[in-house]
Amino acid sequence: MSDYYIQSLVGRRINVNKGGPEAKAGELLYSGYNYVVVGTDKDGVVYYATRHLKSFGEVVQSDNETGNGDENALRTWDYFKPSCFSAIMDNMLGENIQINRGGPESRQGKLLLSTYDYIVLSTEKEGAVYYKTEHVKSVSVVQRKADGEGDTESSNESGRKTSRASGKSTGKASGRASGGKTGKASGKQSGKQSGKQSGKQRCESSSQSANTIAPDPEFYQEYGFNDLFDRLKLRKVKINRGGPDAIEGMLTEYVGGYVVVYGEKEIHRILPKHIKSLSSL
Repeated sequence: MSDYYIQSLVGRRINVNKGGPEAKAGELLYSGYNYVVVGTDKDGVVYYATRHLKSFGEVVQSDNETGNGDENALRTWDYFKPSCFSAIMDNMLGENIQINRGGPESRQGKLLLSTYDYIVLSTEKEGAVYYKTEHVKSVSVVQRKADGEGDTESSNESGRKTSRASGKSTGKASGRASGGKTGKASGKQSGKQSGKQSGKQRCESSSQSANTIAPDPEFYQEYGFNDLFDRLKLRKVKINRGGPDAIEGMLTEYVGGYVVVYGEKEIHRILPKHIKSLSSL
């Protein structure tokens, strides 16, 4: 696919790939040295490495379609125009980003480091994950939700559960202390009041804890991706996130052009060019 052809599609509505996790529809905003920038409906601005793109489909409008119904037609996009794809991540340091649109290598997390051939992503479940840049198909900054969006239902449910439990417990305790009918009335009233207050406080604390930022995991900064193999020597590692190429075991050495990993039942020798991502377990 020639650069001239891609350039001719800038400003038009396109489909990136025919199918699969990387398939997206949007406006082609820019064509760089080895990447393109696409404004999408749900993911915002997505940067695609052209070496991983299989096809471009131009959306052709009929005579009855003017495009006025497309909300993106009048939208102004903010995006980077660096010299190459790997330099895009330099502008995203500290941001919560999405690596790839889907598939086993798709992850979301805070970008901790960007070098010429690998990046470090802080993920919630796997800690620091090292991605070889040449295997990154697309990247985007995660769209920020409005305050309270997505958390309302869980917060309300948490408040209701705490209200019921606290009200019941306080009512019984107060009832026993006061005795007889007065105890029952006092316990019931106290339970209602305490339940409401506790439920309200629970909602507030739940909302606050959701915004708490976890500390960044420790990670290694080396000149190149292959230098990480010496750093992680004699440690249990996970190579690739999933699929048939995922391997777990102790990384013993990097010798003869192969990474040697002792698995549970066999010894694996992997060519570094096939390692998409790496993390310590």
